[in-house]
Amino acid sequence: PDAVAAVLGSMSLFEGRSQEGNFMDTLAELLRRLQSYKGRKIIIVLSTGIDTFSSYTQDDLFKFAKETQAVIYTVNVGAHLAQALEQYLPSPDREIFGVTLPSRGTFEQGRVRLMYLAKRTGGLFFDMRMPGDLGEIMDKIMSSARSQYHLSYIPSNRARDGQCRKIEVKLLDESGGQYKIQDLWDKKEKKKIEYTIRAPECRVAPAS
Repeated sequence: PDAVAAVLGSMSLFEGRSQEGNFMDTLAELLRRLQSYKGRKIIIVLSTGIDTFSSYTQDDLFKFAKETQAVIYTVNVGAHLAQALEQYLPSPDREIFGVTLPSRGTFEQGRVRLMYLAKRTGGLFFDMRMPGDLGEIMDKIMSSARSQYHLSYIPSNRARDGQCRKIEVKLLDESGGQYKIQDLWDKKEKKKIEYTIRAPECRVAPAS
C-alpha cells in the first residue's frame, strides 16, 4: 500500500497532452485474458472510472466479468482528485492549461461506474479521499478476500446454453428466517453481529 500511495501522490492531472480515458477497454482486455486461468480471480481497480474513448461498452464489461467470474474491488481515486481540484472543477468539461479538466458530473459518472462494477461482481467499492487512506482500504479488501466462501449448487435449469443464471444467496435458520449471529466472546450481553452477504448477481452456465 505504501508503494502504491507514493505513486498516486506523484501523479499530476496535468502531465501529458493525451487526456482520453480507455478505462473500459483496459479492464475488458484484462478480463478476457483471465478467462483461460483456473481458480480464484480477484481484481483490484484503482481508477477514476472516467472513460472517454473506449470501444467496449459498460454492458460488454459486465458480460466479460460474468464469464470470467472474477470478484472486482474498486477504489475511486477520483474522490481524491475532485477534492484537491474542487475550486477549479468546471461544468461541463473544459480545457484549462491545455488539458481537458473533468467536471464534477464526469467525476460522479466514473464513481457510479466503479460502484456498480464492484456491486455486480460481489466485490467492494471505496472512495479514496487522500493517498493515506489506501492502507486502510487495502486491509479491508484483504479481510474481505479472506472471508469468502465457495458455494456449489445444482440448478433446476440444466440447459448448457452459456446464458447468465441469476442467483441470490441468503443465510437462513431452521425456521426459514434470517440466521442470527451472536458475539460469543461477550458472555454478558451476547450482542447480535450485523453481517452482509455479497455475491455476484449471476453465474454463466456452461456452453455445449
